[in-house]
Amino acid sequence: MKLKKIIMVAYCVIITSLGILLTGCSDSNSGKYADSPYVGTWMVDHYEYEGKEYPYPGLLEFTFNADGSSSLEDVSDTVEGKWEPTEEGLKFGDTQDEYNIIYEDGKLKMEMEHEKETIMVYFYKYK
Repeated sequence: MKLKKIIMVAYCVIITSLGILLTGCSDSNSGKYADSPYVGTWMVDHYEYEGKEYPYPGLLEFTFNADGSSSLEDVSDTVEGKWEPTEEGLKFGDTQDEYNIIYEDGKLKMEMEHEKETIMVYFYKYK
């Protein structure tokens, strides 16, 4: 009888431990925006300047997580921020800046300033 009780306690401890471990391994894209089409990683496709398209000369990518956290990464820096869906697409921001990003034809487009000129940067979803 005593052996049976020890086995039951050990079994309960093992099951509880597995539950705790598996909770730590849960999907990082579960959250309030889990069903959003924006969740994932988006890489720059091209940009438009004065009505003409140009290939983007480097790496620039957004990652939007289901919990509302996000990052914008280029070759030399990563900016962490938050995002939320809007009627036209989404809003991304950090502690200093906020950007409205439009979702159109399966791509995200974001207006950016570069050397006092406005360019439109397009992103496609790749992860």
